[in-house]
Amino acid sequence: QRRMIETVSFVHPAFDQLSFEDRSWLEDEAELVEYMADRALNVEPDEEHQYVYVVVFGRLVASCDDAQVSLGVHAMYGNASRVLAFPQGTTLRSAERTLVCQIPLQMFKTFYHTYVDFEHWVNLHVSKRNGALGSSVILNH
Repeated sequence: QRRMIETVSFVHPAFDQLSFEDRSWLEDEAELVEYMADRALNVEPDEEHQYVYVVVFGRLVASCDDAQVSLGVHAMYGNASRVLAFPQGTTLRSAERTLVCQIPLQMFKTFYHTYVDFEHWVNLHVSKRNGALGSSVILNH
């Protein structure tokens, strides 16, 4: 598990600029979570589960009204962070067996506010994803 998370820290474009210490922190605190095909995932704000997720293997499908977006490897989502929020009414399902890296919200926030490239990648990713789902929300960062 640690080895796969280490790989994520080196190959995911959002993590390019992480320091050695922050990569180690990610490897120590993140966990891998597996979803079987066709599992419904929660996208509503959730105070109890404070995590952000990165798709490592497989694919998720987000649907909102008549729009549908496929989220593959490197896609980032999470119901604990407003930055990663889906448009209201979105549903999320695993399209196939999917493995995600579960990152504590506080770690995500630290990376987001410390690394400009991380913040930029996240904002661009969410803007494209939510735009494809019909949202006109523009991120302020």
